[in-house]
Amino acid sequence: TTLVAAFRATLEEITEATLILHVVDVSHANVIEHIEAVEETLAEIDMPSARRILVWNKADLWHMDTPPRIPAHLREDYDAEVMISARKNTGIDALLAQIEAVLKASMYRVRLLVPYSDGDVVSMLYDLTIVEEQTHTADGVCMTVQVPAYLYERIASYQILEQG
Repeated sequence: TTLVAAFRATLEEITEATLILHVVDVSHANVIEHIEAVEETLAEIDMPSARRILVWNKADLWHMDTPPRIPAHLREDYDAEVMISARKNTGIDALLAQIEAVLKASMYRVRLLVPYSDGDVVSMLYDLTIVEEQTHTADGVCMTVQVPAYLYERIASYQILEQG
C-alpha cells in the first residue's frame, strides 16, 4: 500500500499504455507472488485493458528450460511470455518479435480518404501508423493503414466504409 501511494503518479501513467512489458526475475524464489502483487496493484489503480507480455528475465540464472507455471487466473492476462537474459543478451530477438506480433494484432486495418486540406493528418498517419497503400484522388489522399487502437477514434471520421 505504501509503495502504491509513493508511485501513484508513475502508475497512473501506465493507464495510457498500449502494451505493458511485465519484467520479472525468473530466478527469484517468490517470483509468482511478485507477479500477483503487480496484478493486484494494477487492479487497485483501475488499469484499463492493455496488451501484456510477461518477460521472464535472468534466464541465465534459471536452472530449467522453461519458466515457472503461473496460475491459470493470471495466464489469461498475458498475450505472450518470453524468457530472456538481459545480462547475456539472449532472448531479445524473441522478445522483439513478440512485441511486434502483439502490437500488430491490436491494430485496425482501415481505408481512409483524407482531404488535401488535412495534410497534417497524412503526416501524422505516416508517423504513427503502418501505411500499406496511398493513392491520390480528386477528393484527397486515399490510404490503407494499420492504426493502433488509441488512434482509431481520432481518424475514424476519415474512414471509407466499404460497400459489399
